[in-house]
Amino acid sequence: MEKPDAEAAQPNGQTHVRVERTDTTTMTDITSLRRLFDFRDRSAVTSFLQENPVLYSILPTAYYNVSSYFGKGTPVVLEVFSDPEEEYQQLFLQIRTRLPADDAERRLDALYDGWWLDVVPMLGHTMAIDIELV
Repeated sequence: MEKPDAEAAQPNGQTHVRVERTDTTTMTDITSLRRLFDFRDRSAVTSFLQENPVLYSILPTAYYNVSSYFGKGTPVVLEVFSDPEEEYQQLFLQIRTRLPADDAERRLDALYDGWWLDVVPMLGHTMAIDIELV
């Protein structure tokens, strides 16, 4: 939930309200995301999301797009990849599928071309999407 941080009168007489995120919002966002995604290592994913709040708005859209390309109900897993030598972390969105590898790769390529490649510049290297054949 967002709360007003301060109110200030503007020259035009209107009031401007600054908003800041609260821990309640963060936990609500995480609870909503857990309805869509499985978290591998729940605490690592939760911590990563709290450190990278821009992902809260991207992940529901990612889920919708995965469903569009891989079918409704396709399981999607969030997992944090860490490279301690490089002090680097990245959130992986793993699309779990029973599709043949060729078909899954084609759909992943279509997802990249149809949506993901437009989003990557906004996120830098905080998130990646891949398939997990099951």
